[in-house]
Amino acid sequence: MPVCWEATYNYNNLQFREAPRPLGVSARHSYADVVCAFDIETSRFREVEQSVMYIWQFCLDFPDGTDVVLLGRTWQEFKHMCMMLQRRLHGMSLKIWIHNASYEFQFLSGIYDFQPDEVFAMEPRQILDFSMYKHFEFFCSYKLFNMSLSAATAKYAPDYHKRDGREFGYDERRFSDTPLSRKELLYCVYDVWGLCKAIRGIMKLFSDDLYTIPRTSTGYVRREVKREMQPFHNYLVDRYPDYELYKLLRAAFRGGNTHASRFYAGEILHDVASVDISSSYPSQQCCKLYPVEKFRRSYDGRISYLHLCRDRGRAALIHCRLTRVELQTPFVHIPYLPVAKCLYARGIRADNGRILSAAEIEIVITDIDFEIIERQYKFEYEMLDLWLSWYGELPAPQVDINKKYFAAKTELKGIPDHELYYFKSKNLLNAIYGMSVMDPVRLRINYEGGEYKMDMLQRPEDILKRSGKQPYTLYQYGVWTTAHARADLQRGIDICGDNIVYVDTDSCKYIASPSVDFSEYNAERQRIATERGAWATDKHGNAHYMGVYEDDGSYSRFITMGAKKYAYEDSDGGLHITIAGVPKKAGAAELSRKGGLEAFTRGFEFTETGKLEAVYNDGSIKHVELDGHVIDITKNVCLRPTTYKLDITEEYACVLDDSLKLLRKVKQDCIKRQLR
Repeated sequence: MPVCWEATYNYNNLQFREAPRPLGVSARHSYADVVCAFDIETSRFREVEQSVMYIWQFCLDFPDGTDVVLLGRTWQEFKHMCMMLQRRLHGMSLKIWIHNASYEFQFLSGIYDFQPDEVFAMEPRQILDFSMYKHFEFFCSYKLFNMSLSAATAKYAPDYHKRDGREFGYDERRFSDTPLSRKELLYCVYDVWGLCKAIRGIMKLFSDDLYTIPRTSTGYVRREVKREMQPFHNYLVDRYPDYELYKLLRAAFRGGNTHASRFYAGEILHDVASVDISSSYPSQQCCKLYPVEKFRRSYDGRISYLHLCRDRGRAALIHCRLTRVELQTPFVHIPYLPVAKCLYARGIRADNGRILSAAEIEIVITDIDFEIIERQYKFEYEMLDLWLSWYGELPAPQVDINKKYFAAKTELKGIPDHELYYFKSKNLLNAIYGMSVMDPVRLRINYEGGEYKMDMLQRPEDILKRSGKQPYTLYQYGVWTTAHARADLQRGIDICGDNIVYVDTDSCKYIASPSVDFSEYNAERQRIATERGAWATDKHGNAHYMGVYEDDGSYSRFITMGAKKYAYEDSDGGLHITIAGVPKKAGAAELSRKGGLEAFTRGFEFTETGKLEAVYNDGSIKHVELDGHVIDITKNVCLRPTTYKLDITEEYACVLDDSLKLLRKVKQDCIKRQLR
């Protein structure tokens, strides 16, 4: 593979041919038959907290196996490359992938005046794709693979695996004229060479080409569901929500239930077991019932009517006001009502975001949520709006696709020649749920004059109406999927009883005890999975069922400080952490050095994990002198080390203190009764 400096490269060596276009595939441009990748390396200058590009690399991977990597040290060289490539393309376009395109885009926006129609942003500073000079289309490969570049190359192009960055020395200060060693240059080359080969690998796996490859990881499932759901077009159009109903569905949507028991938070616990639900979201779509008929408004606001509707197989979307809310018993470990989902709340007392009591709340929920809330809380109820549908099974194609990827994941696990398809099947199985909860109303974000602006000329009603003309799923399916999953998790919480310590979406961690027995629940789930065909056999002939609670290991010692904040020691004494935003391995190593689980307390600060924060610099600095170099700094992203401190709010601290006092009082009362 030739590696050439852009300044000396002979562009006459390049011969572009048009990529064959599949029948029936339309595209705005014709593409050259070459896979391309782009990347930059940057240096951070602490004095001004700015970053500067000191080398860029661009790979062209041709179908005949010939590759070339061009290297440049300045943006002028990059612009020259674009101009020379454009001359050789003869009107064709290049597809170019960048791993985390948002990062490179920030730098490129300092040298190129992007127009609104050239940038597609999913959120401010979250770029999915962009184009330059009319013929260069850049795509975010992180969105395609949904994993790091190291992981993507390891799985899809192991012979071109990304080089280890620890030896590269990210913290070294480099300029465009800083000499680079052969090892450093190879590191740069493999970032783009490996990415091109990984793109080739994933295209081969799914029989894609430059015209058909999706832009995101969920795109694979989306196109399959779209194809299989075509016979249900009229069915979906008839049941598609109008804007009024859509707003209520958006308000009702809630993700997984993640919470720590306030009675155990901050305490080191011994012999903690963990179980999780096998393929929780797919199991809901295969084995549960959903609102499958058109929603219609009801004006009967009685709770007894809600019970009657549920008994008769009706699904309900409930907009209600609850007053004088309090727990049925103070010993509810995982309160269900979230403060964040309340449209209005007054007089709240909360346990780390979960309602313990409230003077008044307004909320939109499903009938599944209402059943859990009614068991946990006492309240006075006022119905503000009620929509009803009939329960039934999801359309067969959506169920069958879930089964297909569950079977592939199960059957191929551990088979050496099928590792790649096993891994992708596992990802696609989870992507089906992700597709179900995609918001059908997403306002376009325009990049104008260097700023991200919501396109306020769009009417949400019109966007919903357009998406409702060619639907392939219904948003209510996603809303009910997570509601069913929370109900199954609640069953697990109830089985664990007072031993429950921590829950997260599909898993329960509890103090191990013979009294905690999932066998009856699992037998029920296994029976239903068998009836629905939601099971598969592995390479050893063992059957695996969707929706059952499976053993997920045990911990000799465990401690949590709240949602997404816990640490544990395994049976071999190994220390592990899960803290949102803190690297697991580096964080565990630092905690181990600084005292282990005993140090996992309020105020502990992670300072050595390599955690970075992004500082976006949107201005320019002319003629800055750094280390004897006079340089111009354009727009950039400065990645600087940051720390993470374990902390809790004062409100949560008071709740934990009150919970501890309550436990002490109960223990004292028990001792007094025994003495009598």
